[in-house]
Amino acid sequence: MASLSPDQELVARQSREVFLSARKAFSENWNRDQAKELYELSDSLSEQGQEHGLNDLGESLLGFSAYLSSFVDGAMTPKPHQLGQLGTLVEGIGEALFRLQMDVTVTDLTQHATVIEPEKPQIFYIGTRIDRAKELEYSLANDGFTLRHSQTAAPVIAEIGNSQVQALLIDIEQLQSWQTIVGSRGGGKDAMLPPLIVLSDNDSLELRLKAIRSGADQFFLYPADKEKIGARLRELVEDRRKPYQVLIIDDDLSMTMFVDSVLRHNGMVTCVLNSPHNALKVLESFHPDVILADLYMPDITGLELLALYRSHQRTIFTPVILLSGDDDTEKRFDALHFGGDDYLTKPIRPRHLVAAVTNRARRARWQQRELLAAQH
Repeated sequence: MASLSPDQELVARQSREVFLSARKAFSENWNRDQAKELYELSDSLSEQGQEHGLNDLGESLLGFSAYLSSFVDGAMTPKPHQLGQLGTLVEGIGEALFRLQMDVTVTDLTQHATVIEPEKPQIFYIGTRIDRAKELEYSLANDGFTLRHSQTAAPVIAEIGNSQVQALLIDIEQLQSWQTIVGSRGGGKDAMLPPLIVLSDNDSLELRLKAIRSGADQFFLYPADKEKIGARLRELVEDRRKPYQVLIIDDDLSMTMFVDSVLRHNGMVTCVLNSPHNALKVLESFHPDVILADLYMPDITGLELLALYRSHQRTIFTPVILLSGDDDTEKRFDALHFGGDDYLTKPIRPRHLVAAVTNRARRARWQQRELLAAQH
């Protein structure tokens, strides 16, 4: 098991107690008092987990507590499919605890380059090539960026949590150590890591796949693409500064509360509609990067809503993700056939929800920029 601080050990131990109690509770009859106690514990532990660096565990606890809150704050009793969602979120806590238990401490024994200490660092370059670091420093200064340099990934991880690191440039040779170190910290939250640009001397399908699998936002050949780096960095940094906006449409109050809480906790701006009747009017004041819509709603179905958005000028290219408790393959095909961008099956895990929304929103903004550039 990884070396944990006393505070982390306490959070992990109490989280395991919540996991075992919740697993038993939701396999038996619904007990509101017990559910309220589990909610208060998981909500508190979620904050403590984030505070003490257990991001993966904290995220799992947050998803569980957010969904459970809608049943303990009112008189609503969960239906069978909602109990299924709770059960899935409980197992998510167990999986996070397992990942933490199987984690190993990574010790970095390599020599680090001297790190320049500007007042407010913005961009980090991770690589062993001093000449490349100097070239990038000069080039990015013209784009308004300050560059810092480290030969290895380990010291950069600490800087991400303690400073204003806004993006990372990394030589492809350093990707393996980067993945190992990030993984050793319990997975973390992808949304909390800065944008990542991978630099490579060579181009091949294998190298590009390696970059993508490491979570890279961009793959550039160096020095061939050197002049493109500054512009791409500005776009990526701007995206992180401007939160993604997500429109959530679902008549299930507990589901919208869950989705809303998870996305807001991951830095997104949300707008919730529990009735699809205002689905077009809301566009006058809210401009979503992504739309989440339930497939089955009274009066207006998710597929009908999708058709409305695809015929509306403001949302013709806006990604639409459909949510459903139905894992029917034909329904998935219908969703994609009518212009849907993704199909998530309930119960939804927070990690999958955040990944789907973030990836769609990021790509949508990139496409908008490319269209505007082509017009000029």
